[in-house]
Amino acid sequence: MTKRVCLVKDPRCGTRAGAQAHAKHGEYLCPPCLAANRAYHREHNKISSRVRQRTLAELRKRHPERFAELLEVYRTEVDKEVAERGEQIGPKTRSNRIRQRALAALGKEYPGQYQRIYTDKLMQTMVEED
Repeated sequence: MTKRVCLVKDPRCGTRAGAQAHAKHGEYLCPPCLAANRAYHREHNKISSRVRQRTLAELRKRHPERFAELLEVYRTEVDKEVAERGEQIGPKTRSNRIRQRALAALGKEYPGQYQRIYTDKLMQTMVEED
């Protein structure tokens, strides 16, 4: 099915609701709705990224021993990958890769806790921004 051109001017045009209405009817978004939709997603992604970082930091505090173990695992893994590729990376880039991988693994190991902490942090962030 091809998308239809938006011919009718909806009173919601220029808002997120207008963009959703266009999508529901299989229409291309008009420029005001496109701008509103992009602004919404830009803000939404900014919030979720911040909340995700706070959640992983909290998990790291709750499980420091396991995080240290994961750091050691990923330290050897990253060193091996860098050597195989013949990459030249700085110490800061190396430590960031190791830390990010260890944090992601920690989140996957404790999915229930991650979800609960994420929800709590998201609610805190929403209250702070109001």
